[in-house]
Amino acid sequence: HLLVYVLDGAGTEERDPLRDFEILQAELASYDPLLLTKQFLVVFNKMDLEEAFTYLKRFQEHFPHLPLFPVSALRRQG
Repeated sequence: HLLVYVLDGAGTEERDPLRDFEILQAELASYDPLLLTKQFLVVFNKMDLEEAFTYLKRFQEHFPHLPLFPVSALRRQG
């Protein structure tokens, strides 16, 4: 009933959370376009790392209306 995108918010391993989100959406669309009509939220993990705040701001600017939840699994916060 609900999709949850869990992204590496700190961009470790030279990843870009914004690009990862776009890739995941494209993969879902190619599998079944109806999946993109489901409600979803985005979990931004690794907020214990300083780099995550830069990526978080950029993601929010690009997608200002998406439900976004910053968390740190390491610290069990969020």
